[in-house]
Amino acid sequence: MIKPSFLIVGAQKAGTSSLRKFMERNPNYFFTPSRELHFWNRDREYRDGGGVNEYLKNFDEATANQIVGEKSPSYLPSQSAAERIAFHLPQVKIVAILRDPADRAHSAYLHGRRIGAIPQSKTFSHAIRDYQNYQGVPYGDVVSQGFYFESLERYF
Repeated sequence: MIKPSFLIVGAQKAGTSSLRKFMERNPNYFFTPSRELHFWNRDREYRDGGGVNEYLKNFDEATANQIVGEKSPSYLPSQSAAERIAFHLPQVKIVAILRDPADRAHSAYLHGRRIGAIPQSKTFSHAIRDYQNYQGVPYGDVVSQGFYFESLERYF
């Protein structure tokens, strides 16, 4: 089975999708058909390591000479992803794209409003002040994903 040689782990709203699109233009790179797998940070997919072979099937279409990778920005803030990745893919390269935390938070706020995770009536300053009440809500907490030190420390 082909294993990925790199993972783009985030940060959310920091340009990971743009990087993937740019890299996909080069036929030397192979990305999974799914935009984001979110495998390493979700227990129901990982299943204590039992889902790894299913995960690796996502790379079956890669050729032997391609550089194989995956992008899931949810891996960066995950409490479990770094350890799981290190255990199963010890040679994988980690690409972490960071963005000014305030700019990233504002982008996440706008995205959260677009998809309905944040009410249209809530201002950005209110979303910042209220972030702890929305921890764990996708795009509801616009602040915590910008605490890069805690997230990156797990990967080092």
